[in-house]
Amino acid sequence: MTASVNLPWRVVDPEEREGRGLVFPSVGEYPIYDATAYEVMMADRFRVDAFTHGMRAAVRPGDTVVELGCGALAPWARLADDLGAGRVLAVEYLPEVRDRARRLIADEGRSQSVSVLSPDEYRAFTGRVDVLVAEVIGTIGGSEGAAETIGSEVARIDNPDLIVLPGGWETEVRGFSFARTAAGQPPAFPPTAIPYLEQLRDLAGADLDPRLCAVGPYVTDGLLTDGGVIEVGSYRGTRADHVTTTARLHVTAPGTLDSLLLSVRVLVGEAVVDSLTEETSWFPVIVPLPAPVEVAPGTVVDVRATSQHGAGGHCLDYSLAWSVHPPDGGRTSGTVDVPWRASGLGTNPLTRRLLVESAQQ
Repeated sequence: MTASVNLPWRVVDPEEREGRGLVFPSVGEYPIYDATAYEVMMADRFRVDAFTHGMRAAVRPGDTVVELGCGALAPWARLADDLGAGRVLAVEYLPEVRDRARRLIADEGRSQSVSVLSPDEYRAFTGRVDVLVAEVIGTIGGSEGAAETIGSEVARIDNPDLIVLPGGWETEVRGFSFARTAAGQPPAFPPTAIPYLEQLRDLAGADLDPRLCAVGPYVTDGLLTDGGVIEVGSYRGTRADHVTTTARLHVTAPGTLDSLLLSVRVLVGEAVVDSLTEETSWFPVIVPLPAPVEVAPGTVVDVRATSQHGAGGHCLDYSLAWSVHPPDGGRTSGTVDVPWRASGLGTNPLTRRLLVESAQQ
């Protein structure tokens, strides 16, 4: 069943198609978190367990711990308090979310040891920081502004013994066939995406193409190549590094290359959380190509990533230059943009097929 729900997008019950052809908007890089988003994040056992173990290994009695972007639940600030930190600062940008965090801290009797601050209030703090926790890694590693948010704090804190959680990330790229994962089904959002699509519309003042994530049980069915790293972030002590680079991919299965798939591997203490191989609240991002390309083993795909600040402020716009090199010669190439905010509706082949009107064509 297709339902517009006052939105231009196709929305279906996932059970009607056994999870085939489903996409979800990438929302972490936009100020639209809600209670459901927090519940999903805290139900992400891979992510939560990694941060919990990392905190237990890092925090010592008497430490000063900062959680940047604490959200309504301030989970790592509260855990730091439980672990005996001497001072805990929980920093949140959104006023309404900050107020909820303050109420929770007060209700739990932590107000003497945990301070919930705005970014401006936090910048007035000049004391030593021992542990910095910042869950601002995006579905594309740097898409939520981790390089600037974490990097500037590492420089400001200027403590060579600083422990940062996460300590870094890698964004990986793979050749992908969305058509194969969809198995003949047109792309669609599940009903759970509706509140986020509505909030994205309200934020932009109009319906615009969102960044799309691949969801459902069949995502890995669409992989046509091995993986390669196109973005790296690394933080420890006074070092903060962020680079984009080029990956060479090797086709491992014949098929129709219609997209690139971006996933993230996040280093938290000794653990690695992988958004492709584990069921996490980070979803792989689909980057549709302008036109499909038939590929077979022996073909090489080169992808070069660049990023820059755009309309999203500290959040990043990306550009991927790609080229396909068959073993018998020839070359197909192009560049696809992955902006924080698209310029309109139906700006790529996948979002055009997502529009409700496409069902009538």
